[in-house]
Amino acid sequence: MEFFFSMNRSSTQDILAHLQRCDAVFLFRLSQRVDLVTYATKIEGVAERFEAWYDGQLIGLVAAYFDNNETGAFITNVSVEGRFQRQGLAKKLVRTAIHTAADLGHKKIRLEVARDNVPALNMYMQMEFLATDQLGGATILLSKTLV
Repeated sequence: MEFFFSMNRSSTQDILAHLQRCDAVFLFRLSQRVDLVTYATKIEGVAERFEAWYDGQLIGLVAAYFDNNETGAFITNVSVEGRFQRQGLAKKLVRTAIHTAADLGHKKIRLEVARDNVPALNMYMQMEFLATDQLGGATILLSKTLV
């Protein structure tokens, strides 16, 4: 398979369609935690987007906020459609977000992950993220130092 990688190419509609296709892939459905239309609009308007495309369709997305150098960058979304998982796409997109954060002068990058999402936790630990806080029992805050 030939993937195309880009940054900030997706429209709100691309993001919404992608999140809808990925909804069931999330350990806890994304649509039960956020309004997908509002979230897609916010991602398109505020976040930097690291994207994987296949056959003209957005199939992988990492969205990150780089608006505060003091608190660090924050990855708000990591999603890859089910049939494209386990091919290294999420890792590649997260690494690109990490490099971008470092290039912009951020000292750390953070993200939240479900405690029971073992594949994601393993990937983040391989990338040297460390657990920094337990959020709401089911969620862990991870952080990676960039200096």
